[in-house]
Amino acid sequence: GEPVFRCLMRWDHWLEMVVPTAHLVQDAFPGLVVDYRQACAGRARPPAGAAVVCFPRSPKPHEAPEQWVARHWTEGDEDAE
Repeated sequence: GEPVFRCLMRWDHWLEMVVPTAHLVQDAFPGLVVDYRQACAGRARPPAGAAVVCFPRSPKPHEAPEQWVARHWTEGDEDAE
């Protein structure tokens, strides 16, 4: 509930504290999972080899100015299966 979020900002912070020996996907597969702000902001496309772009902070995908994000982002798409 709310008391937890007073101490923790994000779910992943909590998970890192509870499971400190967990393997992180971005460490196990370098370049496959990238952070939008670190690797993609202001670029015409994601880095070569990237399969997943994470938006952990601001902007979120619907706020990013790059056209490639808008082309690939869907939110509540009723046609998606």
